[in-house]
Amino acid sequence: MKNILFTLALLVSFSSFSQTDNLEDGWKRIYVEELGSFDLPPTMEIQEGLAKKITVISENIFNYPATDIIAQQKHYNKDVENVLSDDFDVEKGAIGKGFETYARLMISTVSGAGVKLFCESSPLTATDLILGNTEIKKQYEAEMVSLNLKIIRWLPIEFKKINGMCVLHISYIRSGFKSNVKVDSYGFFNNDLQHNLTLSYRVNEENIWKKDFEKILNSFTITNVR
Repeated sequence: MKNILFTLALLVSFSSFSQTDNLEDGWKRIYVEELGSFDLPPTMEIQEGLAKKITVISENIFNYPATDIIAQQKHYNKDVENVLSDDFDVEKGAIGKGFETYARLMISTVSGAGVKLFCESSPLTATDLILGNTEIKKQYEAEMVSLNLKIIRWLPIEFKKINGMCVLHISYIRSGFKSNVKVDSYGFFNNDLQHNLTLSYRVNEENIWKKDFEKILNSFTITNVR
């Protein structure tokens, strides 16, 4: 019996190690309850504290779907707390590294269209994509106007498979502070749910974020298959 328990313990330990031994130095595996996981580079952090409270207020004001989780450039949480503290002196205090760059990862879950996560083929016809592209673009343009922003470039929506999962990809460049912002939204079909993974960064910071964002996307895993 002792030998069996020892063997099982080794197997469990090996299994736990094998799930994280493919992580690059400094990267972390982030687990999202009732969804799955993704890998996060050392240049980013999970949004929390006052920064998260501000996001929740914004979501309520603009009636956005509540985000399951947000990640951003490192030091942003700390620097938001610092800038909004009573002790912060605008003339003397530095704003901080958290405001020097811009990157966001957002995951939200909405009602789905009944398409399986691992569908065999695209549930969307060429006509669906053409009509859907026009309608979705109009919706996004209206949303940008409400935020005093505008879409600079819109790329046609497309169906993709990422790690075998069926995805609707929406991509565009919008105006932004300091630089235009590249936005990629991936809608993962999951039967009665759709999980939206949105990745964005400043266009002039592509050399900082593009490769890491590709790795994040490829690491995204849904374990709660409906």
